[in-house]
Amino acid sequence: MAGEELKGRADHSAGMKMPTLSRACLPVRRDPLDRAYGFLDRHAPEKLASAFRALRKPGLTWLRAPLGVFFVVCSFFWFLPVVGLEFLPLGLLLLAEDVPSLRNPVGRFVLWLELKYCRALRWWRGRRVMRVQRPALA
Repeated sequence: MAGEELKGRADHSAGMKMPTLSRACLPVRRDPLDRAYGFLDRHAPEKLASAFRALRKPGLTWLRAPLGVFFVVCSFFWFLPVVGLEFLPLGLLLLAEDVPSLRNPVGRFVLWLELKYCRALRWWRGRRVMRVQRPALA
């Protein structure tokens, strides 16, 4: 029974059913890079998120590495209207997929950016609500 899930197995000594174990009950320790990709899946437009899901496939190193370098270089031209600073974390995510020493720092960096993004978004939404609820001066 090693490696199998227990799905309501009957305990004959007590006449009771044993609890069901599933993978959802076990603590999940994911890599910070995987959590960063999860953030990208949640917050990015669907086309971008699906492109990054496709790029994470194991055989696409030949495409990920040059694209990651290209995104990092493009991020230095943040002042141009087409490219921006947002290309830096995207390029680093692509590069970290194939460079094991970058996985942890890049994942933590993107998760830090997620925290800052969520705080700024919460502040902005709260600011807009306060502006609407403020009484008019007579």
